[in-house]
Amino acid sequence: DASGADFEPIGDNRDLFTGGFDGKNHTISGFRIDGRSKDYSGLFGKAEKAVFRNIVFRNANVSARKIVGVLAGRIDKSIVSNVVSYNATVKGHSNVGGLIGIAYTNVMDRLASTGAVTGDTCVGGLFGAFASKLTDAYSVNVVKGHYWVGGVMGGANLDFHNADTVLNVYSASLVKGPRNRIEGIAGSVENSYYDEK
Repeated sequence: DASGADFEPIGDNRDLFTGGFDGKNHTISGFRIDGRSKDYSGLFGKAEKAVFRNIVFRNANVSARKIVGVLAGRIDKSIVSNVVSYNATVKGHSNVGGLIGIAYTNVMDRLASTGAVTGDTCVGGLFGAFASKLTDAYSVNVVKGHYWVGGVMGGANLDFHNADTVLNVYSASLVKGPRNRIEGIAGSVENSYYDEK
């Protein structure tokens, strides 16, 4: 139980996390970071060529100026598998995701997020900005923003030459923002769904 304690992110834009973290399906409860004046916020600030597996969060509360998610602010060129966040509150200005703020060239599977995600630009139930391969994931969040707001991902820039795809992904998120700036699930999508109500 991490309730009552303020945490500092592991790794940042200068000192990246490059190791492995296996939560062995233990639960991190009440995890909190108040980084409203900072960038790269989450349990991990910024990670590259890392491995994250078997992590469960409950009732996390994470904020940053930009690039924020419960698991990490930004993850590049990494493996993320079986990571779930329940009933989280995530806030920031841009690149705000329920799980990861920016996910770039990763291989990811079995991810889930529920709770509330709020920002301005690139705001998503799982990812603020996304360019990776994703299989088997769901998002059930209240997602609020103004530009590029999505139930799963806010902004998506998939590179088909790198086999970036989204497969078996479901969103039942309530998405709030200007109508022409709201997205469902973007990119190369197969067997993926979102609720219209």
